[in-house]
Amino acid sequence: MTTIAYKDGVIAYDSRQTRSGSIVSDDCQKLTVVDGVSFFLSGAVCDEKALIAAYFGTPSPVPVECSGY
Repeated sequence: MTTIAYKDGVIAYDSRQTRSGSIVSDDCQKLTVVDGVSFFLSGAVCDEKALIAAYFGTPSPVPVECSGY
């Protein structure tokens, strides 16, 4: 489970990555910056590029299973 918190202009997030309930990394970068826009992402890593592309106007032809904040 990813934790992303926002308060008073500050965003905090964890760096743990899991797969099927097992911890696979404690050093995962969940912040991605594209064209000056910061994306804090959680969920299916394979869908992150599709989610970001959708934000910029390119809809995904398949369901996207990640979230961005």
